[in-house]
Amino acid sequence: MYLYQIEVKKKSVREAASDVTKIVIDLWSKARIPFQRKDTILAKIEKLHNEFGNVKRNKGRSGSQARMREEAFKEKKNLFDVAAANALDILTNEEDTSFLSAQREPGCRGKIGSVDTQLAAVEARTAQRREQQERHRQCAEEEASTSVTTVELASSSASAKETADESGDRGEARPTKRSRRAAKSVITPSVAASLDRTKMNDRGAVYMMSAAAHSLGHDVSEFNINRSSIRRHQQKHRMDGVALKEELRGGCTLTVHWDKKLMQDLTTKESIDQLPILVSGNRTVQLLNVPKLPNGTGSEMAKTVVRTLKDWELTERISGMSFDTTASNTGQNNGACVLIEQQLKKDLLYFACRHHILELLLAAAFRTVEATSGPNVTLFKRFQDQWQFIDQSQFESGVSHPDVCPLLDSVDKD
Repeated sequence: MYLYQIEVKKKSVREAASDVTKIVIDLWSKARIPFQRKDTILAKIEKLHNEFGNVKRNKGRSGSQARMREEAFKEKKNLFDVAAANALDILTNEEDTSFLSAQREPGCRGKIGSVDTQLAAVEARTAQRREQQERHRQCAEEEASTSVTTVELASSSASAKETADESGDRGEARPTKRSRRAAKSVITPSVAASLDRTKMNDRGAVYMMSAAAHSLGHDVSEFNINRSSIRRHQQKHRMDGVALKEELRGGCTLTVHWDKKLMQDLTTKESIDQLPILVSGNRTVQLLNVPKLPNGTGSEMAKTVVRTLKDWELTERISGMSFDTTASNTGQNNGACVLIEQQLKKDLLYFACRHHILELLLAAAFRTVEATSGPNVTLFKRFQDQWQFIDQSQFESGVSHPDVCPLLDSVDKD
């Protein structure tokens, strides 16, 4: 099914894995077995795809390592187990427990049958009973809150009357105090952007932010947390985004920049590829997106860059590309630069990162002096440690050193 999505429907690895994840979740839901989170299942499918790719690439090899990988992959033809770690402890139905244990055996003994009408009727009655209990509980709470409110109103009116009598005896009139609305706003542009990015509605944001403020030891009544304020800030943030896109829709040409970084995911704690994408031109620099990548290939980077440019409606204004000199960017056939030009259907200027190019020159020069195989060079490390003790106002250029001058005389004459 996964290979059908890749090879026949020509979907990307992430899209195919997402579609298969939905099917897997649907099957495990029908089996009534607790399963893992969606992102965990998605990561397992992508990992299995990578292992299949490694086995496929090494198919013609006869080495022991390739054979071991192939045999290890063949052992995974049994159940694609995405059950929760404590599934056997959670399951209360002995039939479901036995089915899961049988499926984990070699050969996946057993199969999902038709609907158990007797069990479904029992569960329907249980759900109906719980719903009735919940309605009774809510009615009881409403009655209790109504009675408390009545008592408070009665006591407050009595107190107001006594206060008015005392003020009348003294010939004074006291103004009534009006409750002040909380003035502390917690909805910053970054918070509004996070709510939009996570697709959280204003009602859910009120619950989440109130609970967060209370857990941090703050008085929730001091903060302006309500649905209307959150919705107003979100709308303002969206309008700012629209205005920012309008500002970029000028007539000047732009250069697109991207640089893949390996970072730790905030949710799964796994190392993932992220691709910051920005444009520059006419004294303007704007970050467009920092999407996750399913892999670090040039094809995936090119697809992500072009999709981002289309979202911002900037494809017609791009005239150059700024990138580092890795093979995934500069490859003649599958490099990101070539693929971006093909997808945009025009030639672009190449602005390779000078920093990476000079690193190659420096590395070649340094190898003639001292060979090293590790990232930490002893000479540079010692120089870094002693930097604070060096008189930085007194220095001499290496070109004027007596050992270097004779070597450069021929160059100067030429």
